[in-house]
Amino acid sequence: MRTPITALSLQAENLDAVELPEGARGRVAALRQGMQRTRHLLDQLMALARYEAKPIASEMPQVSLDQTAKEIAADLLPLAAGRGIDLGFEVVEPVVVRCEPAILAILIRNLLDNALRHTPRGGRIDIGVYREDDWAVLQIEDSGPGIPAADLERIFEPFYRGSRPQGEGAGLGLSIVRRIADSLGGEVSLQNMTGHDRSGIRAIIRLPLSTALNQPSIGKQPVPSFDPRFGSTS
Repeated sequence: MRTPITALSLQAENLDAVELPEGARGRVAALRQGMQRTRHLLDQLMALARYEAKPIASEMPQVSLDQTAKEIAADLLPLAAGRGIDLGFEVVEPVVVRCEPAILAILIRNLLDNALRHTPRGGRIDIGVYREDDWAVLQIEDSGPGIPAADLERIFEPFYRGSRPQGEGAGLGLSIVRRIADSLGGEVSLQNMTGHDRSGIRAIIRLPLSTALNQPSIGKQPVPSFDPRFGSTS
């Protein structure tokens, strides 16, 4: 399935060197965007298919959840900055889990992509990575409009985009997050935040700690108020 999509993309890129009317260039740009969306959908479907079968945890490598989260946040920081969104870490502790590194990156990126999609310009996204008993916890809070109560029951279903869909997502991101968490013996939950000074969604992922390499829990420790790599953490 990748081969014809790649071939079409190359042909579309070759048209950049051809003199085309302005209207035709607009149609070529729309074609390229459509192929990018198709390629993204294919990647998501492949990730979903891979985790239909539950992997054996003991056979998976140990990977740092906090370091992977930092890397994904660094990748997305320019996009957040372009939208005026304050993306940063509120809490970060060293924790290790058993998972394929690429799959853990997909889980984190899907959650952050979802938060960025629903956070308005000038909003904020706070990330936390910490240990809680025998769990490694990833927490992401955004300042978007939240999720209608009726959608919370179905939001993890494949292709379900909710009653207020935004952007061009296929409705697979959160479904993949749940499949990955389930396959690792973890859990995922979404909560509407309804404080007087904050609204939005709190996403919490709990994964079993790989205890061999984890240090004793020291409780939540705040990171400095500014980290030049990851942006403000206020």
